Amino acid sequence: MMKSPKHPLILKGAGLWTPGYPGLLAFLADGPPDASVSVPRAALLPSTLRRRSSLLTRAGIEALSEAANAGGADPTTTATLWASAYGEIDNTLALLDMMRGDGMPSPTRFHNSVHNTASGTASIALGNTAFTSAIAAGSQTVQMGFAEAHAWLVTQGQGQQSAGSGSSDLLFVCLDEPPPAPFAPEPAWPLLAVAFHLSTAASSSSSSSSPSHSDQAQDRPVSPIGERLCLPRALDVSLADLDAPLPEAFARHPLLPALRLLAHLKT
Repeated sequence: MMKSPKHPLILKGAGLWTPGYPGLLAFLADGPPDASVSVPRAALLPSTLRRRSSLLTRAGIEALSEAANAGGADPTTTATLWASAYGEIDNTLALLDMMRGDGMPSPTRFHNSVHNTASGTASIALGNTAFTSAIAAGSQTVQMGFAEAHAWLVTQGQGQQSAGSGSSDLLFVCLDEPPPAPFAPEPAWPLLAVAFHLSTAASSSSSSSSPSHSDQAQDRPVSPIGERLCLPRALDVSLADLDAPLPEAFARHPLLPALRLLAHLKT
């Protein structure tokens, strides 16, 4: 995690969706997966757009919604950053198979095959004209995502807030799905989306220690996720140093650092 005494990275909220777990609190409870949880609700999407969206995009938007609710962010105006090692890999490979076959790719598959599909879908559905971007960095995708988020908050977010033209907050979403055969990973890992509501402090007066709940806005109650993770709090740990135990299914997941961070914060 990037450390800066002047601009510490503050976590205000978090969210998660993966098959078997409808949200972050269910995942952190360490209980068995619920077999009935197989499709994310993605209630932020209009029904027509939701039907056309991929499972990965819907999972990312579901996690974003939970993180925004937990931290008090407005998803229609808050900047977003999306990070994925593989992106819409299922749609991409299906599209290539179509082109190799009869040469007639599906327009819907094509629409959903680009790496920034979730970013564009969320922006259109929510009418959000704030900053958005999508990045990929292989096995370092989560780490580079946090670095990008921190850099944007320090260089752009605070400037927008000072000018009265935006928020100094950002919703950072990590999302990945397993590639299909013949590229399927071994051992297999599940589709996963994790979201973080991030901000920065203007000075070192917001120290690296976790702010108490009494320091939060008095007109907004602490969310259940805020209570569980003691939010808001400064992210003053290194992702490389985290080794919190997680279910075996996620041992080789490209988003493993994000899960280890959440597991660390709940302890």
